[in-house]
Amino acid sequence: MEKEKQIYCSDCSICAGIAKQNAHGKWTLWGVSEVLGMGNALFEKRPFTDEFDNVEPFNTMDGTSYIAVCKGGLWGLIQVKFKNKTRISEDSWEWKWVEDLKCKSLEEVQSLINNMVYGYSERGVFNSIIYYLNVRQEMIGEFLTYIGVKGFNNKDYDFVFLNEQSFSDFGDNDLTIIITKKCSQEKTVLFIEGKVKTSSGNFFLQKHFAKINNNNLYKGVSSNIFAQLYYKFLLTNVQGSSGFEIKDCVIGKPTKKLGNNRIVKSAFENYIKDAQEYYYVAILPVKVGNETFRNYFNDLNLDMPLDRIISIYWGTIQDFFIKNVAIQVIKNFDYNEGQIY
Repeated sequence: MEKEKQIYCSDCSICAGIAKQNAHGKWTLWGVSEVLGMGNALFEKRPFTDEFDNVEPFNTMDGTSYIAVCKGGLWGLIQVKFKNKTRISEDSWEWKWVEDLKCKSLEEVQSLINNMVYGYSERGVFNSIIYYLNVRQEMIGEFLTYIGVKGFNNKDYDFVFLNEQSFSDFGDNDLTIIITKKCSQEKTVLFIEGKVKTSSGNFFLQKHFAKINNNNLYKGVSSNIFAQLYYKFLLTNVQGSSGFEIKDCVIGKPTKKLGNNRIVKSAFENYIKDAQEYYYVAILPVKVGNETFRNYFNDLNLDMPLDRIISIYWGTIQDFFIKNVAIQVIKNFDYNEGQIY
């Protein structure tokens, strides 16, 4: 009977850990506790205290490997990442759960590794968030609470996601979440816009504010986070009787039109108009408190409902999905490391 399985994720002479089977047939995981040199190490550190019915390492040489683990008939997934290549020590490997014990077969957990969809920058992360929440609708209410919008759950509410929906002159929106109360059909709409720092640059909210405060007609103003959320506020005031346009916009061109595109008008008619509440959410690569963020809008005299404006940090969003071991989202954050925040 096999008593040990090696776990490695690089061409380092020392493996990341081992899985040991005890006298009762249960498996435990052990990581490096001390590097002895000459390719030797002690494995006396347990990254997790669990005992498993089975473990199946998926070893690679690219710096990240996975271990499928089974307990009570359900499978989960653990990630091992080689993070310190300059000086090998017991802290050179990072262990973490990326999928809880909820898969019904080894094949199902394997598909989480093999059937990944990656996307570039904030678009890739938004896509992975939508895919994850769409199949785990019980998590949507918790996600909204994490953002700062409370009181919603999938028992009493239905949810619709619009992914990078165009609203013509009012701009595209990264993620629009429509929440509908099942018993009354009352609607709440969240407009969520994401900004990133990019791998070769930085993001300074003060510069966004100063630029638009000094000149609200500058070329490219529609990509300014204050303009993006302001345009969505104007969108909520569009009426068919006025020809689906707004004529008193104070940022950029004064007239904003919804246009005649059938899909754009359908999205507005079916999902946006006549909601009871609207929220305007910015996910930023820097930490900015809600009060500070709202004060910027107040100083711009945009007449927006300040208590419905929310700022949240990309790191906080990532923490939510790490806490809930959402492998698809975690891996897209890893894929875009250094690009988002």
